[in-house]
Amino acid sequence: MPAKKLVIYTSTDDPTKKLKSATQILLTLTPITEQSKLFESQTPIAWKVIPFAPYRDAITTIDLNLKFCFSAVSQSGKNVVTADSGVIVQVRNSVVLENVAGSIVWAKLPDLNIAGDVIVARNETTVPKTFALCGCLLL
Repeated sequence: MPAKKLVIYTSTDDPTKKLKSATQILLTLTPITEQSKLFESQTPIAWKVIPFAPYRDAITTIDLNLKFCFSAVSQSGKNVVTADSGVIVQVRNSVVLENVAGSIVWAKLPDLNIAGDVIVARNETTVPKTFALCGCLLL
């Protein structure tokens, strides 16, 4: 999947409008589900702090590489979802959750011989699992 760029900058020709003190921007990752429950049962995750010095122009570029991943998840009270384990999946790939030497692990299978943007995950353990399809940021 193509990379995206997030560009944050301060720039002005007018010196009276430049940042007058050191400034930081905190980027967070926020759960998509149930935005009304934010800060109650779902909390944003601090991801990156971007510092900007005072009295000068500055630019910061962050490359966002979005990959798909499957995660085995469990749900506790108040709809709090916790990831148990996850795996990144490329387009036209397949992964399987299986028992290996007493542990539950993800294994990648050979490429799918089908056209289109398809990804597959399946559970071959004896334990029922709930999967979440996620977008993962790789930095």
